[in-house]
Amino acid sequence: MQVKALKLVRDFAEVVVFGRSEEKALLYKKEIEEELNVPVHVAKNGKEAAEQADLIVTTTPAEQYILKADWLLPGVHVNAIGSDAEHKQEIEPAAFFKADKVVCDLYSQSSTIGELHHVQDFLAEHTIELGAILTGEKEGRTSERERTICDLTGTGVQDTAIANYALAKMKRSE
Repeated sequence: MQVKALKLVRDFAEVVVFGRSEEKALLYKKEIEEELNVPVHVAKNGKEAAEQADLIVTTTPAEQYILKADWLLPGVHVNAIGSDAEHKQEIEPAAFFKADKVVCDLYSQSSTIGELHHVQDFLAEHTIELGAILTGEKEGRTSERERTICDLTGTGVQDTAIANYALAKMKRSE
């Protein structure tokens, strides 16, 4: 669903996927290629997938990080959406220290149940809430070389606004 939503707002030439289950990754490949008409490469491991990406989306229920800091190349953006409970973690904490910008939907929530839960002491003053970027209060990405991470734990108001935006954009493109 994440790639399908991204396709509504951003064009891309290829999808690279890594899954702990090769069988599920191959099923995903087939579905995305058929539905979005975009080639999908199944990576052998997370490092291979990350090092080919401009945009990384993590959507796992992992309890041990699966995305390492050293894999994040300049210019990459990470949307982390799988960590929505204290015991979940998708990103190595060191990745946040390499990031040029760290954004979250709601800091009080992300620092309790999101990825920021694992590094909250350092990031409290360095994290930007998504709403502050959307209202122009804070700057988002200012360079294509910036490494950015967005920890999204899900808030009802923002989810509704995003859904409305995607729906309106989809209707305009029909």
